[in-house]
Amino acid sequence: MAVTFVAASTIGSVAANPPSFNLTLPTLEADDIIIIAVMSKNIVEASNEINTPSGYTEKGTKTEVDSGTAADDMRTAMFYKRAVGGDSGASVTISRAGTDVLGLYAVATVWRGAVKSGDPFGTTGITIQGSATAGDIIGFAAHDPAETDVHVIHDGWKADDTTTALASFVNDTTTFDVRDDQETITGTDATHGAWSADRTGAPLAAINVDCIGTDGSYIGYVYALLPEPIGIPSVVVAPYRPT
Repeated sequence: MAVTFVAASTIGSVAANPPSFNLTLPTLEADDIIIIAVMSKNIVEASNEINTPSGYTEKGTKTEVDSGTAADDMRTAMFYKRAVGGDSGASVTISRAGTDVLGLYAVATVWRGAVKSGDPFGTTGITIQGSATAGDIIGFAAHDPAETDVHVIHDGWKADDTTTALASFVNDTTTFDVRDDQETITGTDATHGAWSADRTGAPLAAINVDCIGTDGSYIGYVYALLPEPIGIPSVVVAPYRPT
């Protein structure tokens, strides 16, 4: 069974005290994988650290870029859980410690068909790339999936919003389709983008994805979800009947 994209939540955001808001999950089914990507414009931790949403597990490590300009400062985190029935359309509280009013942003993406037990992520883990140099891209590092059957996801944040729609891109003959393209003018703005495709275990090169608009810093994540194995149907052998 292949991993497929289901839906993304509406981007959530706040630039006020308290730095907290509720993110509404899209319609989903039990065993779907929910991935919540969070970006904070405040990079001072631990006094202003991104909190782990209740019931979720942090994946990878928090990453930050310090641009010298608060509007382009970025600290990101990613969390996931395997959905249960009550998660469909539910609210998830996204928050940051402290009382800072710089922007806090989050998007939830939902994926179907991943393994139904254990960690659904490929064993290569997450490759992360970030840059404080303003530009018109979201950059993603090279990623080499350990497994031969995976669904690779590129998930990125851009400080400051953009006005040009994100587009699909090709990396090593594989077309990665846009799954989420949202921006918000809350605070000093932010754009979130996600792209994905089925992929064999062949390595993927680093790539810069066009994100034309206001120059700003970025952080990009690349990771894979493992599909639920397809069971081999049993063969029923008819009993021998001598003629």
